[in-house]
Amino acid sequence: MPGYAIEGGEGADQVAPAPVAPERVAPESIIVQPKPGDVKVYIDTDRRSYDIGDTVEIRFRVSEPSYVYIYNQDARGTVRLIFPNRFDRDNHVGAGEHWLPGAGYRFRVEGPGGTEYLQILATRSRVSRLDWSDSMRDPFPLLGDDPLRVKEEVRGFLRVVPEREWSSAWTWFEVGRPSPPPPPRQRTGWVRVNSEPPWVPVYVDGRYLGTTPLREELGVGGHWVEVRADGYRTARRWVYVQPGQLTPVFFQLEPQ
Repeated sequence: MPGYAIEGGEGADQVAPAPVAPERVAPESIIVQPKPGDVKVYIDTDRRSYDIGDTVEIRFRVSEPSYVYIYNQDARGTVRLIFPNRFDRDNHVGAGEHWLPGAGYRFRVEGPGGTEYLQILATRSRVSRLDWSDSMRDPFPLLGDDPLRVKEEVRGFLRVVPEREWSSAWTWFEVGRPSPPPPPRQRTGWVRVNSEPPWVPVYVDGRYLGTTPLREELGVGGHWVEVRADGYRTARRWVYVQPGQLTPVFFQLEPQ
């Protein structure tokens, strides 16, 4: 499904790769706008711009009970029917406001970046050529990668519907680049070990690391820090290293 990935629902992982399409065309190339009729319709998205990976919610309103068809044109010009679909087949809705997607699936932006368009058709009677059926392999049928041709085909499908018994509306949104991943969590910190007298051996968790004064990077968490010197009592201390922080440790050695 161009511009979206589908998550959840049986067969939801069956997302066909989008074909290479011609350069983006103006939205009127897919808009089939009738003369003002009795059916009133409106469509919009929950946001005007999305990053790749974001989820999209679609809001639409109809003035009376209608059969609703919604299709998407991505930034490459590829057009797909996104409602009805394999997971949401009942497209006869009551008057008022409705939200998509329904239960069991989501729309997730896949790109490419650019402007995408959504068109809604609301009719008093069913348009069988736009209904989803079990014979369709794609959960979101490809209508074509030439928006001008798709427009003419949809006009042909609508010839069976009296002109005042259907209406159309469209909206757009921008698709940007994916958000950068969060910086990796700091998993280390540092200890600075000093002693009096200086130049005594330092052991951390039993491992010799050098002599004081010493600065050493350690994993986050608790560590045993120990200093040993001839003629002095061994000193040992439990130290907790915080992520990205320097923890000072000082030993005043006592003669034996």
